[in-house]
Amino acid sequence: SNCSLDAIIAVLSQSPTFRRELGDGAEAAAAQSDALRYLGDAFQASAEGSDAGVDAAVDGLRAALAKRSNDEAGEGVRSELATGGAHLDVAEVLGEVVSVLTSAKKCRNSALALRTKGHIHQQACKKCGHRNADFRDDVAFDELAR
Repeated sequence: SNCSLDAIIAVLSQSPTFRRELGDGAEAAAAQSDALRYLGDAFQASAEGSDAGVDAAVDGLRAALAKRSNDEAGEGVRSELATGGAHLDVAEVLGEVVSVLTSAKKCRNSALALRTKGHIHQQACKKCGHRNADFRDDVAFDELAR
């Protein structure tokens, strides 16, 4: 799980939007949650080039994400985050990071950049007018961008 978090921190810390919101440590100091504070610490350590600082912040972030657990019967990504050696899909871990970012007012807009939202409108065939049997006129979606 730390490998997934390391990869996420490495990528997001290179983004000007995320650096602006988390990289100066201001959000970390006024963190609304442990997870957000550790995320800010990881960005700040990354900006300083401190591998040890990033590692320590990622360890704290992993534990903080696991503590947010509301998984049923000990299953799910948050439960897996509690075990330091778990190998988790980066998209699953990114979903948890996006949840943390979304919980902070200052970071909400940047978190939305990591989500895909929209509506799907199915049109009938132009030639024959046929629609699929499972036709629904307006399908909303809101998913983690991959």
